[in-house]
Amino acid sequence: MAEALLKAAPHVGILTTSREPLRAEGEWLRRLAPLEFPPQERTSPTAAEALGYSAVELFNERATATTNSFLLDDANVPAVLEICRRLDGVPLALELAATRVDAFGVDGLAARLDDRFGVLTSGRRTALPRQQTLRAAMDWSYELLPEAEQVVLRRLAVFRGAFTTAAAVAIVIDMRSKVLRIWLKNR
Repeated sequence: MAEALLKAAPHVGILTTSREPLRAEGEWLRRLAPLEFPPQERTSPTAAEALGYSAVELFNERATATTNSFLLDDANVPAVLEICRRLDGVPLALELAATRVDAFGVDGLAARLDDRFGVLTSGRRTALPRQQTLRAAMDWSYELLPEAEQVVLRRLAVFRGAFTTAAAVAIVIDMRSKVLRIWLKNR
C-alpha cells in the first residue's frame, strides 16, 4: 500500500514506526535508540536537570497526565531515575509505568519493578492489545521471531542480568549438541 501511494503521489512522504522495515521501494530506515536517562552517579541531578533527558521527560509527561498529584521534584528524582534505568528507557514501558504512579507512588513503583510484568499492566484501552501491557508486548515480539531464534532466546533465559558473548555461545552450542544427540538417538 505504501509503494502504491508513493507511486500515485510522488510528492507525498510516509513516516511510519515499526519494529521491522516495510521493505518498500525507496524506504529509508532510521533505527531509534531507547530514550536517554542520566548515568548512575553518586548524587542525583535536580528535577530541572533530569528533565533534560528524554526518558525522564516522557515519564514526567505521562505521570502528570494520569495523576493530578504527581510533581517531579528534587526529592523524587532518584526514584524516577531508577524507574527509567530499570525500564531501559523503553517508551512503552515508561508510559505503562507512569500510569501506575497513582497506585504506588514513584518510590513504591521503583521498588516493585522486579515484577515489571505484574506491575505494568494497564495501558490505554484504545491501544492495540500488544501495547496494553508489557507482557503482551513481549509475547507479541517473541511470536515474531523464527522458531530457531525463539529456541535461542529461551536458552539464554538462564542468564539473569548481563552475560558475555562467550557464555551465550557456550549455552547455545551446548544445548544444540544435546538436542542433536537426542535427535540422532531417536533416528
